[in-house]
Amino acid sequence: MAPPWRLVLTPPTPWPAARPQEADMAATAECTGRRASWPVLGGFAMMKSMTTTPSPLVTREALQAFTQRLVERYAPEKVILFGSLARGEGRWDSDADILVVMPFEGRHLAKIREMRRLCPVRFPLDLLVRRPEEMDVRYRGGDPVVREALDHGEVLHG
Repeated sequence: MAPPWRLVLTPPTPWPAARPQEADMAATAECTGRRASWPVLGGFAMMKSMTTTPSPLVTREALQAFTQRLVERYAPEKVILFGSLARGEGRWDSDADILVVMPFEGRHLAKIREMRRLCPVRFPLDLLVRRPEEMDVRYRGGDPVVREALDHGEVLHG
C-alpha cells in the first residue's frame, strides 16, 4: 500500500534572497489534510492535501455523546446546535455551536468553564449557556445568537 504522502523535489525558490546559495532545492510533500512548509536541504518543503474532502472534525456521534454527558450531569432544559452545522453548511473544519438552556447560579463564563472541564470534547466547540428566563428577553432584544439558535437551530435535547 502506498503511503498517504509523497515527496516531490522542485526547482529552487529565490527566497530568502539574502542567502541564495542555501535555496538550492525545495521539496514538496503531499499529504492528506494539511499544508505546511519547512526547511529542507536549504530549500523549503510544502505539504498539501491529496484529498479533496478531509474527514469532518465534528461528527454526529461525537455531538450525541457530548449531549448525553451534558444531560446526565446537568439536566438542561434544552441543548441546541446552531450555526453552520445546524444549517447544513458546515465544512470539514467547522466548529459546533451549542447553546445550553438551564438554570444555574453564578456567571455564564464560570459555568461554561466548568462544563468544558467536566464534559471534555475532542472537537472544536463554541459553548454558550443561558438561563431559561433570559431567553425570551434576549430574543425580543434582538440577540443574534439566541435568534439564530431558536429560529434555525437543531434541538439535540429538550
